Amino acid sequence: MSITDKKHPEIAELMGFSAKHFSRFINGHVRVSIEFALKLESVTNISAGAWLHYQVQYDLYETADDVLPKRSMFG
Repeated sequence: MSITDKKHPEIAELMGFSAKHFSRFINGHVRVSIEFALKLESVTNISAGAWLHYQVQYDLYETADDVLPKRSMFG
Protein backbone atom coordinates (compact mmCIF):
# COMPACT_ATOMS: atom_id res chain seq x y z
CA MET A 1 0.00 0.00 0.00
CA SER A 2 1.42 3.38 -0.96
CA ILE A 3 1.20 6.49 1.18
CA THR A 4 -1.36 7.97 -1.22
CA ASP A 5 -3.61 4.91 -0.76
CA LYS A 6 -4.10 6.02 2.83
CA LYS A 7 -5.41 9.37 1.56
CA HIS A 8 -8.06 7.88 -0.75
CA PRO A 9 -10.85 7.87 1.87
CA GLU A 10 -10.06 11.47 2.79
CA ILE A 11 -10.09 12.60 -0.83
CA ALA A 12 -13.30 10.68 -1.52
CA GLU A 13 -14.95 12.32 1.48
CA LEU A 14 -13.88 15.79 0.32
CA MET A 15 -15.41 15.06 -3.08
CA GLY A 16 -18.62 13.67 -1.63
CA PHE A 17 -18.06 10.16 -2.98
CA SER A 18 -17.63 6.82 -1.25
CA ALA A 19 -14.13 5.45 -0.84
CA LYS A 20 -15.19 2.51 -3.02
CA HIS A 21 -16.31 4.80 -5.87
CA PHE A 22 -13.06 6.77 -5.66
CA SER A 23 -11.05 3.54 -5.64
CA ARG A 24 -12.90 2.44 -8.78
CA PHE A 25 -11.86 5.75 -10.40
CA ILE A 26 -8.22 5.27 -9.36
CA ASN A 27 -8.27 1.78 -10.90
CA GLY A 28 -9.77 2.97 -14.20
CA HIS A 29 -13.28 1.58 -13.75
CA VAL A 30 -15.09 4.94 -13.49
CA ARG A 31 -15.18 7.51 -16.29
CA VAL A 32 -14.63 11.18 -15.54
CA SER A 33 -17.93 12.98 -15.99
CA ILE A 34 -18.33 16.76 -15.85
CA GLU A 35 -19.51 16.53 -12.22
CA PHE A 36 -16.61 14.26 -11.28
CA ALA A 37 -14.14 16.54 -13.07
CA LEU A 38 -15.43 19.57 -11.16
CA LYS A 39 -15.06 17.73 -7.87
CA LEU A 40 -11.56 16.55 -8.80
CA GLU A 41 -10.69 20.16 -9.64
CA SER A 42 -11.82 21.26 -6.19
CA VAL A 43 -9.43 18.88 -4.42
CA THR A 44 -6.47 18.82 -6.83
CA ASN A 45 -6.23 22.33 -8.30
CA ILE A 46 -6.11 20.67 -11.74
CA SER A 47 -8.82 22.17 -13.95
CA ALA A 48 -11.98 20.23 -14.75
CA GLY A 49 -11.16 20.80 -18.41
CA ALA A 50 -7.84 19.03 -17.96
CA TRP A 51 -9.51 16.04 -16.25
CA LEU A 52 -12.04 15.81 -19.10
CA HIS A 53 -9.20 16.07 -21.63
CA TYR A 54 -7.40 13.20 -19.88
CA GLN A 55 -10.59 11.12 -20.08
CA VAL A 56 -10.98 11.78 -23.81
CA GLN A 57 -7.32 10.92 -24.44
CA TYR A 58 -7.73 7.69 -22.45
CA ASP A 59 -10.89 6.83 -24.39
CA LEU A 60 -9.11 7.44 -27.71
CA TYR A 61 -6.20 5.26 -26.60
CA GLU A 62 -8.51 2.47 -25.45
CA THR A 63 -10.51 2.42 -28.68
CA ALA A 64 -7.70 3.03 -31.20
CA ASP A 65 -7.23 -0.67 -31.96
CA ASP A 66 -10.98 -1.26 -32.26
CA VAL A 67 -11.40 1.11 -35.19
CA LEU A 68 -10.64 -0.43 -38.54
CA PRO A 69 -8.58 1.76 -40.88
CA LYS A 70 -10.78 3.36 -43.51
CA ARG A 71 -9.75 4.35 -46.98
CA SER A 72 -9.30 8.10 -47.13
CA MET A 73 -11.82 9.89 -49.32
CA PHE A 74 -9.16 12.52 -50.07
CA GLY A 75 -6.40 10.41 -51.42
